[in-house]
Amino acid sequence: MFRDQGWWLLRIRGSHHVFTDGDRIFPVPVHHNQVKHVYFRQIEKLLSPPPQDQH
Repeated sequence: MFRDQGWWLLRIRGSHHVFTDGDRIFPVPVHHNQVKHVYFRQIEKLLSPPPQDQH
């Protein structure tokens, strides 16, 4: 998901996979090879385009 949007894995420390796009950093806790739904929703929100004004 991140990689499709130009993000890459910067480092892994313990259970935290840290992704970056060069400007922003986003840590993702991974336990038992799974990401909790709350983090998945945060990732979707981060990667979605900003809403456009309806004016």
